[in-house]
This record gives sequence, C-alpha cells and structure tokens, in this order.
Amino acid sequence: MWLTLLALRNGIGILMLSLAMVILGATSVQRLPVDLFPQIQVPVAFVGVIYKGAPPLDIEQSVVYPIEKAVSAASNVEHVESFAKQGIGGVQIWFNWGADLDVGQMEVMQRVTQILNSLPPGILQPFIVKFDVSNIPVSLVTVSSDGLDERALYDLASNTIAPQIEQIANVAAATVEGGKIRQININLDPALLNARSLSILDVVKSVKAANLILPSGDIKAGNLDYNVFTNNQFRSVDPIQDV
Repeated sequence: MWLTLLALRNGIGILMLSLAMVILGATSVQRLPVDLFPQIQVPVAFVGVIYKGAPPLDIEQSVVYPIEKAVSAASNVEHVESFAKQGIGGVQIWFNWGADLDVGQMEVMQRVTQILNSLPPGILQPFIVKFDVSNIPVSLVTVSSDGLDERALYDLASNTIAPQIEQIANVAAATVEGGKIRQININLDPALLNARSLSILDVVKSVKAANLILPSGDIKAGNLDYNVFTNNQFRSVDPIQDV
C-alpha cells in the first residue's frame, strides 16, 4: 500500500525512472552480442576405429572396451560413452568443464597409442578429434533426379556439386552423404582357401599389392624432367580374378 502511495505522490520521479529504465534496456539490447555459433568449447573428444567386416560384438569386446579402459584414466575425464556398429567403433570422452581440451586430446592420443599392439591386427589407425561447433553444417543441399541412379547421383554430387560449393567465399568444407559408392565384391571359396592354407587377410594383402601406383624415378632429357611411375591399378573386374 505504501509503495502505491509513494508512486502517486512522486509521479514525475517515477516517470523519469521508468524512462531511464526503458532507455537503458534499449541500449543494452543493441549492444548485446548475438552469434549463431558462439565461440564455446564443448569438452568432448572422440576416438574412432574402423575394423572392416567385423561384427558389432567383436568390435565392442576387442576394440571399444580396451580403448574405454585406457582413456578413462586420463586427467579431468567426467565420463565416457561408446558405440559399436558393423565395421566401426567409437568412444566419446567427456571432460570436466574448464579443462584444457588440447591437453586432454594429447593425453587420450598417448593412451590409445600405448594399447595399439593389443588391438586386433586388422583395424585401421584410430583417429582422434575434438568437438568443434564450427564443424556443424549450416546448410543442407538435397540432390535428386528421375534419370540418374543413386551411384550416378553420388558421383555428380561428389565430383561436381561439392567442389563448386567449396569455392564459395567463407565456405570451409562441403561433404556428401547418402547415395551409393561403386564397389567390387570379391566372393571367396572357403574350400580353396583351406586347400592352399590361405586366410582372408592374405587375399586382402594380395589384392592391395596388385592394385597400386609405384613411383619409378625420373628421366631427364635436356631441359625436361619426366616422372616415371608404374600404374598397376585395376581398370576392370577381370584382372582381379587373376590375383
């Protein structure tokens, strides 16, 4: 009650105070910084491992669990999350807020390197990245066609559209998702493998060794210098059958 009486007795003062609050509020709104992607650092690092052909259960037991156990002992780790899918496994390391993420990433890298010899021999080199808000895509472009199949659409998007988008000013990168990538499947005969005492990894190594570009030096002829290389890459399916 007394507050109402005070306002009625000092109408001019209350009016001036209200105007001052409105002016200060409008000025603060204009000076308030607004950013679609503010410069914040989420304390998360990710360890990914590709193990082609391995089922999720094997990846979980032989790859993900050892990495989880190793990185959990790193400094300032709050908790660890992981997943295992067909051919790939990943571990997310959440650090405490305020921790130096660069130092944490280096420590995670060291701990993963220490257990590399205990991981299955068929895995690819683990990759370790830290979460960055700027890597979140801000625009999505959908490509469709009535006359092209999924493989042709992927080639169009990957080889034509994405490079043109990357040439636009202030565009960091353009990635292509979806579609089908052309691949060649090799069906093996288990009986022949057993008869020749070969494993699937032996076949994989032989195919890789037969499908490569081998530098062979250079040849100087006058003022010209020619690079010489041996191109033994497969251009069709038939040569693969001779490996």
